[in-house]
Amino acid sequence: MYFRYMMPLNEKKYILHLTKQRTGGAGEYAYRLSEELNKSGKFISTCYSSTDFMVNKAHHRYFFSKLVRLLINKNSNGVIHSHIAEPMLGLSNAIAKADIIHLHSINNWLDLTLLLKIIKNKKTVWTTHGIWNLTGGCVINHDCFNYNSNCTDCPFFTKRGLLMEKIPQLLLRQKKEFINRIDYLIPNSLWTKAIITNSYAREKCAKNI
Repeated sequence: MYFRYMMPLNEKKYILHLTKQRTGGAGEYAYRLSEELNKSGKFISTCYSSTDFMVNKAHHRYFFSKLVRLLINKNSNGVIHSHIAEPMLGLSNAIAKADIIHLHSINNWLDLTLLLKIIKNKKTVWTTHGIWNLTGGCVINHDCFNYNSNCTDCPFFTKRGLLMEKIPQLLLRQKKEFINRIDYLIPNSLWTKAIITNSYAREKCAKNI
């Protein structure tokens, strides 16, 4: 493994892994990594998924996220996952206890704007399991590589009006801000490493693991 968590190991550090689902490639990856870190004896590691938190319906971002998702679903002709998502109860407390935050597949689950406020100055890394980390919302790009140049002319937003075609650009700019505030993007394969290297959103990239 070439990547190392960026903290001195003179005492055990608590790592919190966050992944939307326990199943699937990213979920199994996150949970297995957490288990192996515990076995190493150098870290205390926990992995949480969406089932460990409840939606905070009283938060003002809850209704905003619903509106954004509605507009995207009505005006796109493809699968777009916004990073403007429902606030989670208990997430702040879970993050507050950790020394290092390791994000995995969080699309359509965690709100990056709220997450950035919560993690503050904590060491944070994000493993790239697919292209969503670096696009204006698409999970499958269907041979479109516009995310390398700010997601202009998104093929999923062919309808014009109400500036809906600008949504991918706005989402990608906000995602770029998030990425450049955390410590590292980690590719989990040579394919995702190439995506990170060519992406508009990235400025920092850890070595492939």
